[in-house]
Amino acid sequence: MKLRSCAALSLVFAGVLPAASASASTACAESDPTFVLASPGAAARVPGGVVLPHEIYVACPEPDILLPLAAAQAAGAGIDAITPDRFDLGGNSVLVSFDRQVGGFRPADVLRCAVGSGSAGTSCTRVFDAAARGIPAHVNLVGVDQLGTREDPQLVVAFDQTFRLGEAVLRPQRMYTFAQNGSAGPGPVPPPYIASENGLDRATGLADISLVWNNRLAIVRDRWSRSSGGGGVPGPGRIGLQFNNTSEVFRVFDFAAVDPSWRASGVAGLGSQSHARATFEAGSVSVDETVGSVNLSVLRPVPPFTNVLLTAQGTIRYSVVLINGTAIAGQDYNAAPPQLVQFDHGNNTPQSVGFSVINNAIADGDRTFTVRMTPISAFAAPGEFMEVQITIVDDEGGGSTIFANGFE
Repeated sequence: MKLRSCAALSLVFAGVLPAASASASTACAESDPTFVLASPGAAARVPGGVVLPHEIYVACPEPDILLPLAAAQAAGAGIDAITPDRFDLGGNSVLVSFDRQVGGFRPADVLRCAVGSGSAGTSCTRVFDAAARGIPAHVNLVGVDQLGTREDPQLVVAFDQTFRLGEAVLRPQRMYTFAQNGSAGPGPVPPPYIASENGLDRATGLADISLVWNNRLAIVRDRWSRSSGGGGVPGPGRIGLQFNNTSEVFRVFDFAAVDPSWRASGVAGLGSQSHARATFEAGSVSVDETVGSVNLSVLRPVPPFTNVLLTAQGTIRYSVVLINGTAIAGQDYNAAPPQLVQFDHGNNTPQSVGFSVINNAIADGDRTFTVRMTPISAFAAPGEFMEVQITIVDDEGGGSTIFANGFE
């Protein structure tokens, strides 16, 4: 990853967006933002630097992180479609499609490329072979998303033009599902993703990008246009969030609010991943020094009563360490190596990390240390409570024992 300092960006995609009048949003959401990834069609400015077409710009929730794909840069290619690989157990891969031939990869192929953890994006393997699926050589893939499970991953794709595949006619106004691995042919995306023939705007035709987004349809137009369902007007550099059953664009996000150069460059690749964050339950906990062992719960908050596969998207990984304060490892608590917390795709079952307290039989007063959690995968975001201050109440010193929520 490459980090450039800047002020908060001007784009928001909350995990579940309410219907609202079309307007450009002004800041990344603070509560459970969706990861927003974008690649420009040409060089575009952001606060503190420039994003190139072979780079993935992480707009939310951590602004100005660039994930380069050197494999595309070497071929002079840009990114036409992108999504985090939600079934990557390391949480450090993206699925991409390029706008031109890159080595032996066609523009309609989907590649898995490693990003993050110092990767330059040179390690890519093909997971969707367009030629093997019978897709003509002149067709480009301009939108990609993932559905299904790790055992049966599905790709949701959109193409840039109409073509015939066997007995079916595939159109750029629709999205289609393919098995990610194998050679099975396409089928229409089942409800609720496309619930009617409206799909993308039939009157306008080509959409640069389309993807499933929390049970909605996100689109980017290659020109100014109004959806047949009405609502906001997306165009170059703008993203329209569209109801899947009415085609109404109920909200528009404008990358030109980040910088006006995005209006000329346009958004060529767009991806999302929802609720990629974990948090401790609280920021402080007090325990008696006779308590022995303590377990802190780690949560992955998602909206209640939702499909967890659509909300708890992707694998997210964190490292948890203990840090001395007035309480010292080996004297007041037992030292421990870094602990791993991992939530797999579609999993929000609470995890836990543990430590043990030393009863030293000395009247040395209440002491504190910190439990700190840090994201270690490319698409893991900080949660509300990333540190917990642990207060060890001295039983010899007469301190009162306080039991707070957050441990067992």
